[in-house]
Amino acid sequence: MDTLNTVVAHPQAYLLLVARASGMFLLAPVLGHTSIPVLIRVALVLLLAWVLFPVYGLNVPETSLDVPSLVTALGGELAVGLVVGMVASLIFTAFQMAGSVIGTQMSFGISELFDPNRQQQVSVIDQFYSTLATLLFLVINGHHLLMQAFDRTFRVVPLAAAIQAEAVALPLGHLVSEMFGAALQLALPILAAVLLTDIASGLVARAIPQINVFFLGLPLKVLVGLFALSLAVPATLAAMTSQIETGIGNVVGIVRTL
Repeated sequence: MDTLNTVVAHPQAYLLLVARASGMFLLAPVLGHTSIPVLIRVALVLLLAWVLFPVYGLNVPETSLDVPSLVTALGGELAVGLVVGMVASLIFTAFQMAGSVIGTQMSFGISELFDPNRQQQVSVIDQFYSTLATLLFLVINGHHLLMQAFDRTFRVVPLAAAIQAEAVALPLGHLVSEMFGAALQLALPILAAVLLTDIASGLVARAIPQINVFFLGLPLKVLVGLFALSLAVPATLAAMTSQIETGIGNVVGIVRTL
């Protein structure tokens, strides 16, 4: 009841909290997934702003903002939240990229599935990596880590503080390059196995021209790729865990540049 009275007395501060939380939930991995009903995501945004209000909402100056200043402040808070969600979701993009490359090289591109969440065709391996990363995110309490990182952003960029959105471009560029490196790290062992299979098929075709390598090589690539994928699962889980923790850990550093 005390919180409710305080929110009623300081509605602008609560709106600023809602704006930052909304930006994060728009792009955040798992928590902002389109499979979660909109009403539930809206309720989570309002609840998160409610929980944080007694801690950070009362730090906003009591002087009322005029409409242009309030709109500017809401836009700034939304931008901070979007940066938080974008940085956290980049690592999941790396997982999807790794799965897509592996699936293509294993010839699963001809049997792509439609992903209703991303509204596009994806390979079976891409879907497998996305599901594996989502489960791992929940198992290691990645949502807790994300909430902790979101909480720390208020100490770096206080509510209603002026931000410089263009300052985040360079750090985000470095983060995108690291994302490509993470995708390559995950895909490289399986790609190497598939490449060796292609080389072996080429040598067999050269030595025995009568053999139809296309019909033999395609199932062989799938078999070798799946075998390599199963062997790489423990290392893949360890790499994904490290990359998720590192990706979420980058949130505060990127927000600090605003």
